[in-house]
Amino acid sequence: MERPSPRHVVATLVLAAIVVSLALPPLGGPPTVTVENHDQNRTYRVTAYAVQDVDQPSSVDFLATTDDRRERVRFEAVFWQNDADYRNVTVASPYGANGSALVPAGGNATVELDGYDSEPTIVYVVELADSERVVHVDATRCSKPDQSVTVAVDDGDFQNGSSVCA
Repeated sequence: MERPSPRHVVATLVLAAIVVSLALPPLGGPPTVTVENHDQNRTYRVTAYAVQDVDQPSSVDFLATTDDRRERVRFEAVFWQNDADYRNVTVASPYGANGSALVPAGGNATVELDGYDSEPTIVYVVELADSERVVHVDATRCSKPDQSVTVAVDDGDFQNGSSVCA
């Protein structure tokens, strides 16, 4: 029996690698947060953070402006907005990647968190662009490679949201 030529061996290995790569699921990209703005009159800002080493999303701290002073506030306080008018909210807990985008009236915007470490807790803040008043804040944790969040806003308020962890 004749030995296959080196070219034949290389071609067979390349073909086998292509077949195997097509059969495998794709590796996940960076986590994303998308805001769908159904409001035709307002622009929003979305800011997302990849926070590491967080057991519970509720343990994330924020810096927020209220009554013209900057203070450290807990996740629950900003989430429930306990009769406070929080503005200019940023994550105070240590975080890795972050990103921000303006969401035009009637449009959408997506923030990708490039440079994140595996299994981050994604914390995102949606604010009115003109006043920086918080409309919605939330957090999600995913132990799989693909993580995405979609949020809809309208009339200055949070409407609904969903997340995917695959």
